[in-house]
Amino acid sequence: MRKVDIKPTYKLSLSVQYATKDCDIPRWKIRKWVSRSIEFTTNFISKEIKSIIITVRLVEEEEGRLLNKSFRNKDYATNVLTFEYGVSENLLTADLVICLPIIYKEAAEQNKNKIEHAAHIVIHGVLHALGFDHKEHLETLEMENIEILILESLKIKNPYEQ
Repeated sequence: MRKVDIKPTYKLSLSVQYATKDCDIPRWKIRKWVSRSIEFTTNFISKEIKSIIITVRLVEEEEGRLLNKSFRNKDYATNVLTFEYGVSENLLTADLVICLPIIYKEAAEQNKNKIEHAAHIVIHGVLHALGFDHKEHLETLEMENIEILILESLKIKNPYEQ
């Protein structure tokens, strides 16, 4: 797993794109979730990042499915797709595609608050952008523990306990 050093003085450039008709999540909440995710990963340090550019695009199922099929060869919409473009000259860039209908459907099926579930999924996507993964069991545990800490700091309960 690649780990990054993000100094407290990093500059975040965040763009939020609304390509969905059913969204009640304001930009300021998404900014808070993204910022908190970055702040909580400063302990995982190996390379200095001074600037971060992240675009969060909220989409409908059709666009989510098309992107998942095009980039992962999977013909269904998923809750989040993270496109991490690497680090160059102390700049990290990434795009997150958040499929709101899938998030809202998952929240209903899991009896969760849809905004809190959206927060969890955005945080999950940001952690992927920062180099975290869950392909191995220990990586999964590490990533989940960081997500839980970030969510607790936002007064959102542990999504892995039901």
